[in-house]
Amino acid sequence: MATSKTHTGLISHKNGIRRVHLYETSTSWCVSHRRCYSKITGRRSGNSNSLSRLHLDSIIPIKQEKEITE
Repeated sequence: MATSKTHTGLISHKNGIRRVHLYETSTSWCVSHRRCYSKITGRRSGNSNSLSRLHLDSIIPIKQEKEITE
């Protein structure tokens, strides 16, 4: 079952900055099941040599549209 993305944020890569959809776990922000970033530092988890960073101040919630049931 796919995890629903609840937030967006900016990630710095060697190729530039891009906005991605994220979901939250207890210790990290995740783009996919293999790409997670620390909530404290913004560094990519599991790879200490990685240059990609999540800008923690850029994380904003996605507006959830309410379904109107009549």
